[in-house]
Amino acid sequence: REGSAPSAPPSGPPVPMGRAEAMIAQAAPPEAPELCDVPCTVDAARTKCTRSFHGVKVAFAFDTPLTPQQNVMQRVVKAILKRETALLESPTGTGKTQALLSSCLAAQRHLMLQGQKVGKIIYATRTIGQVKQLPGELRRNPYRALAAPLASRAHYCTNDAVKAREGDNARLSQACRKMAKAVEKFRGGGGDVIWDDQNPHHERQQTVGCPHYRALSSPQTATTLHATRPGCCTSSSQDIEDLAGVVNMDDLRRLARGDEPGHEGACAYHSATALAKRSHIIFCPYQYLMNPSIRQAMGIENYLEDAIAIVDEAHNVESVARDGGSFDKSLFDLAQLEDYCTRRQSVRGNSVSALGDVVRRLRTGLLAAQEVWCGPARDDDDDEDDSTKYPCDISMAKRQRFRVSPDERDVVPGFDWGAADRRPTTVGFFEKFQLSPDLLNRAAGEASVVAEEARNADGDEFIIGDQLEGLAGCLLLAYQQRTHYAICCRAWPNQSCERPKRFRDSLHSQDLQRLSGTEPAWGFELCVWLLHPGVVLDDLAKKVRCLVLASGTLAPLDQTERELGIEFSRRMATKALEAKHVVCTKRQVLVRAVGSAAFESRPPVQLMGNAANLKKDEYRLALGAAVVKLVSRCPGGALVFLPSYKVLSSLRWTWRDDRLHLRYGAERQGREVNTILRRLERAKGTVLFEGKGDGGDATHEETIADYKRAVARRGSALLFCVYRGKCSEGISYNDDACRLVITVGIPYAPAFDHLVMRKRAYNDAKIKGGLALGMAPGACDRGVMSGQAWYATQAFRALNQALGRSIRHLHDYGALVLLDARFADDPAARRGVAAWLRGAIEAASLRDCARDCAAHFAPNGAAAFVARDYRERMGLRALKPANVVKPEAKPDVKPDVKPDVKPAVPPAPTVGELKARLRARGIPEQKISACLEKRELVALLAEAEAPSPPAASMAPPAPPAAPPSQASAASQPFVYDLAGSSSDEEDGGAARDAKRARLSEESSRSLPSSFFCAISHSVMRDPVVCADGMTYERAYIESWLLAHDTSPLTNQPLP
Repeated sequence: REGSAPSAPPSGPPVPMGRAEAMIAQAAPPEAPELCDVPCTVDAARTKCTRSFHGVKVAFAFDTPLTPQQNVMQRVVKAILKRETALLESPTGTGKTQALLSSCLAAQRHLMLQGQKVGKIIYATRTIGQVKQLPGELRRNPYRALAAPLASRAHYCTNDAVKAREGDNARLSQACRKMAKAVEKFRGGGGDVIWDDQNPHHERQQTVGCPHYRALSSPQTATTLHATRPGCCTSSSQDIEDLAGVVNMDDLRRLARGDEPGHEGACAYHSATALAKRSHIIFCPYQYLMNPSIRQAMGIENYLEDAIAIVDEAHNVESVARDGGSFDKSLFDLAQLEDYCTRRQSVRGNSVSALGDVVRRLRTGLLAAQEVWCGPARDDDDDEDDSTKYPCDISMAKRQRFRVSPDERDVVPGFDWGAADRRPTTVGFFEKFQLSPDLLNRAAGEASVVAEEARNADGDEFIIGDQLEGLAGCLLLAYQQRTHYAICCRAWPNQSCERPKRFRDSLHSQDLQRLSGTEPAWGFELCVWLLHPGVVLDDLAKKVRCLVLASGTLAPLDQTERELGIEFSRRMATKALEAKHVVCTKRQVLVRAVGSAAFESRPPVQLMGNAANLKKDEYRLALGAAVVKLVSRCPGGALVFLPSYKVLSSLRWTWRDDRLHLRYGAERQGREVNTILRRLERAKGTVLFEGKGDGGDATHEETIADYKRAVARRGSALLFCVYRGKCSEGISYNDDACRLVITVGIPYAPAFDHLVMRKRAYNDAKIKGGLALGMAPGACDRGVMSGQAWYATQAFRALNQALGRSIRHLHDYGALVLLDARFADDPAARRGVAAWLRGAIEAASLRDCARDCAAHFAPNGAAAFVARDYRERMGLRALKPANVVKPEAKPDVKPDVKPDVKPAVPPAPTVGELKARLRARGIPEQKISACLEKRELVALLAEAEAPSPPAASMAPPAPPAAPPSQASAASQPFVYDLAGSSSDEEDGGAARDAKRARLSEESSRSLPSSFFCAISHSVMRDPVVCADGMTYERAYIESWLLAHDTSPLTNQPLP
């Protein structure tokens, strides 16, 4: 196939696999085609319905796709066929992931069957945790595609000895490469051991390298990996479920661990890399797609030609793209890089090295900034004592007076370029540091060679090689796109900072002594920041066939489109999609804004979650009292979102301080003080705090697992999270895992952060004309967001992501409480909240909010509402059942004679009863939640209670031919009996139903079309005219307007 990936191994993997990778890649017969070149198949048993979009039939795993899902699939198919870009906003809980998978696989299959050029699907998402979830979503999909997840060595490593010995991820990757080189050296005949590929764990070679890497050369490995396509049966004794060509990270790690010690399986990292070459779809974090250096290292660059790139959870893609073109290098880092270039130059005998010259000039320029900041080196005999002579003295006095953290940076005067706001353009940086375009081009070319040599070397230089390649590439990009960059040199007090450990370990002893000397009083760094994400995204959009960005929070969409780059906006032929939610925001979601709270008997405190209030003990205690009152009224799990880890840590210590609570009037209970933390533990049992994952903190995966385990065991738990943290975005807290979400404040970035200030000034300068940025006259961009709008948008996207953790599917329900006076007192502050929640926000006191929460979670509240059938509670016409068989009249009873005694008919089970019976049968909760209709639950229960359902029973049987008298009855709209107290037999049997249907049909034919409701399509009894000019039945349109603000026919907003 013309669009297939190249057969040569990618240049990304630093360690050459040798014959091991060749055996994995070539174990299939030579005449067999590449599996990824063959269109994926469609599983008829999993296909519940099909929809056609632009001539492409899309198979779907549910009976009826929701409206947001249909909108997403239509846009994705069009973008793939027309080679366009797309921007999609679909709220959380609307089934966006399944819609994206079905549409892109259907379009890829359609193009393959037509013989057109199409590449792989690269499905990128935010975190590794979400990458682990995607293969499970694909297994539920009707398309049987081949898939592989990509991740780093640290996430795939199963060598426990190496993981225990090496601390951080960089050292683990370094040890992995070393052991792989050792194996390749012996396999190539460079050692004393005669290597046996047939038995990689032989006692003669057990001490060589990593056992998992040795297993790659085994023929059993090739058989095992190819067996995952498509049946995924292994030759080992492990019992692995039928993965149907879809392997996730846990599957590969389980294969690598093997049956027992001494019989380890193949390395999971290299197995995933080999499987990716022969997959229809690749799952990866979107840093692997956005960052050019990571993209090259992971081999994804080889798959970009004519590929379909899907970026899910794309609300952070702007910052990730900007980070891909930026770097920060300290004076220690530059000294390390210069030392490596000098040693390499002396070994090779080169007189001139462009790369070393660039690094040397950067370090010289940073030393000049050090002299400006601290002044020239002073002798011991210098008696000059002027505390205000140099900027460092002024900064130190300011830090001591205002207790500024040592981590705060100061910009060196005269070393600040770009982003307007009275700063010179970045051209001044290249002139001051004497970096010409010719020198930068030669350095970038040399850096690629140096990085490749460092990866293949036996030492520890691979990290330095990657740093040199990224440094040279970013500098060249910064010169080519200098109007979109900001560059500065920053300083910070170094007394409380340690020199990076990797700096000490990687230098020779004499060089360490020469470079270190005494600990300097100040540290310095060079910051090169990309301010326009379009610089990176445009390069990606030019290489792929289609680029789709999807998320639940992308508004404002028009400005976001312009922010993403010229090429992305040019190829976006269709307006961005802003889909509606499918839940009833008035009945399923309780949204309240609370503006004040009080601790004990003290006066109420205004809950304004800004930086000043978050430092006050009175505010912290009042906030804790509000959280206690709310979580004690709500069942299940609860999430509380805070602005930063620093705020979380300060609240945690405040809420456990006994003396502080006694000072503010707290009471004692026995010997213990009734602190906020003890009250929370009594209310929810388990109270957890999200950590950074470093030091002694638990990782976010461990924290989430402990939280969900506590909810499952006790029925309630409380988790404190941080906005934009790994416990907040992209994690599914279904059903009881999260019934309450509390947000504290608005997560604005620090207003005086140097990068934030330059980004805001850059956006303002583009709107005004761009002359201050060095652009041509008249090159203004009125469509881009202003600096203040960008600043607020970033904060509200994080807030909306937190609010979306509660409602995860169609039948979910919960409560959202915004603890901030801005939302309670100023309706204008709510404009940044997601559109599907904005109209449901109501201001309330803390007491009223707690009372509303108790009523919302009462048995007759939201739980009773979602127990009703979806279409009935949303005011939609119910679907006809797949197969309705009317019972035949008994021959000994005349149809026109009504028996004296009606037969006892048991009431129809409710949705809640059906779910309870399914849970008793051991049906997984995920499978139960996937059923959107009551009849789907009935069918699932029938399948579960059947003694041994045959494979063919998954397809519904064809309905028997009905007589003419019953044909019209079957054509009538089917209405489910939710009350469970009536049946067809009670109303007179099948003959009476047929007669009524026939009379109704005959009378309907004689009525004009204006007599029929536009929603129910039945004759209206209480007609009303809506604002869209259409006539509806009052009951139906009122039910519709409870959950929507648009017309049911035109989907246009109603005034």
